Amino acid sequence: MRADAEVAAEQLRQRLEKLLGSSQEATKSRADMAQLLVTARSEADCYKSERDELAEVVLEMQEEIEQLRATTAAARTNAELAAAAAADEAMHRLADTHAAAQGAR
Repeated sequence: MRADAEVAAEQLRQRLEKLLGSSQEATKSRADMAQLLVTARSEADCYKSERDELAEVVLEMQEEIEQLRATTAAARTNAELAAAAAADEAMHRLADTHAAAQGAR
């Protein structure tokens, strides 16, 4: 009976060692996973920060585009007004020249 108890005790000791080893592996595995999680969160924060910076740049570029559109529209309007004024001036000169030519006859 004592031999059976010793065999059972040895089997129990081996199972405990195996469980302890498994427990240590699980603890190490959990620690590794926790470290990976910390790293992933840090990287996510970096990406979020970069995304926010890019969003600011995009907004600034959109504002600049709108300003350029407004400037271009104003320049077109000014150019059209200048062209119309030049055409009016040319018409008046032509009319004056025609009147002078008529008077000279």
